[in-house]
Amino acid sequence: MRMMAKRNAIVRKLVAVETLGSTTVICTDKTGTLTMNQMTVKRLWHPARMIEVGEESALAIQDDQAFMRLIEIGVLCNDASLKMKEGAHDLIGDPTEGALLTVGLKSGLQKDELERTSPRLAEIPFRSEQQYMATLHEKQGARLAYVKGSPEKILSLSVADDSLRAAVLEAVNGMAKGAMRVLALAYVELPSGKADLTEGDIAGKLIFAGLVGMIDPPR
Repeated sequence: MRMMAKRNAIVRKLVAVETLGSTTVICTDKTGTLTMNQMTVKRLWHPARMIEVGEESALAIQDDQAFMRLIEIGVLCNDASLKMKEGAHDLIGDPTEGALLTVGLKSGLQKDELERTSPRLAEIPFRSEQQYMATLHEKQGARLAYVKGSPEKILSLSVADDSLRAAVLEAVNGMAKGAMRVLALAYVELPSGKADLTEGDIAGKLIFAGLVGMIDPPR
């Protein structure tokens, strides 16, 4: 009891300690209870290579077109926003999408600027049963669909051979063992003049861009 008290754990009834001592499984809400509910990108992966993302450091990947495309997809296929408040960025929206915007800032990509040069024309909102979100953008005269979602779903919508699928699943498993939540990102160029977006426009046509692994730090 003295040891528990030193850790600020006071138990009024000793039988509760006996019960806890024999417990083998605890079911609890994790996000925001055991964790901070502040998602942070820790790893970026595309078929050529993988990089670790530091807490504060900027990402010197501007010469890597594959990584810059990966991050651009995450920033534009995104409904969250970061607003300056008292000298710090204040997140409006989902913490997972906020983490994508933050890694965008580390790479020199700001959502407001990207949306000026690549405005959103249409979207497929995220729904849990479909496991992905998609947005349509006009960029330098082209029409590009950007998609993010679960790795399994994005792979099912992508043009990918067996070797790529195996590499993706291996990378996903590696991140999952590190307690990371993993998102997959992909894109496809659609006919010029395209103004709407349906799953039929992307199914079986996506080019797999890569993976983002993120963590929610424990309290």
